[in-house]
Formats: sequence, structure tokens, C-alpha cells
Amino acid sequence: MSLPAGNPAALCAILVALTCGATAFCQEMPDPVVDGLHARALKFLEKVSQGQVETAYQDLLRDSPLMRQFEQSETLKELVEKTGGLLARYGECRKIERVAAKRVGENLVVLRYLFQCESFPLVWHFVFYRTPARDNLPAPVDLPWRLVVVRFDMELEKLAE
Repeated sequence: MSLPAGNPAALCAILVALTCGATAFCQEMPDPVVDGLHARALKFLEKVSQGQVETAYQDLLRDSPLMRQFEQSETLKELVEKTGGLLARYGECRKIERVAAKRVGENLVVLRYLFQCESFPLVWHFVFYRTPARDNLPAPVDLPWRLVVVRFDMELEKLAE
């Protein structure tokens, strides 16, 4: 295809078409693993917003190595109490919004949520991990994803980074 000499409109039209095509090509494809882990995290946050904090943690930590660690100390009890006080301190949760979802390699998924209460928003962090397969083989699809980090903070400005 040749461009007519001195026709900037034709050149602009081609550049727009190429840019739009590249943008569509570079958009992320849906990831069923991330979607499934998002559903787990969202279910947890919805239960927390309804005041079902202990049940929320029991369900979320069911297959997690964190549960064993928490059971051996008072950490889970403290976490449940601290989380339970969020609604009293910041008001009813009005909206839960996923603000980040990232796969780091094949076996780690990081999710972040904005938990928007009446008087103040909080940031929830979830990290899921699955044990890699041996001998540098791809991990089988059915390996379990386990929660290895769950926490919340008020570091809102870090969301903009």
C-alpha cells in the first residue's frame, strides 16, 4: 500500500488504526486462576463487611499454611478481633473494589482491594501461592493455591504508585 504524497489525513488514519489494534492486542486476557482467587478474596471481604469475621477467616484460611501458624498462637484471635473492630471504627462498608491483580511468575498471585467504609477506606492485601512442580516442569493445573499473606492497612497513597 502506498500513501499519497502530502496527504497527512491518510497518514493519521493509518497511525490511529495501528495504535487501536496494538492496544486491543496488548490487553490482558482473562485469567481463570486470578478470577477464582478473586472470588475467594471477595467472598472473605463480603463476610467481613457483614460482621461475620471469624467465619470469614476460617473459610479463607482453610487450606492455608497460615492456619497452622495461627492455631499455635493467639494470632488468629487477635486478627479476628482487630478486623472485627473495623466496622465500628470506620463505619459500614459501602463498596469493595479490586484495585490490583497480578500474577508474579507461574505460582504467585497478588490481589489488592479498596474496602470503602463510611468514614475511611482501607487496603486489603492477599497473596496466594502454589508449590511449583519439580525439575522445572510446568505446574499441573490442579495444584492447590494457598493463601500465604492476608493483611489490611491504611497506606492509600501507595495505591497510586
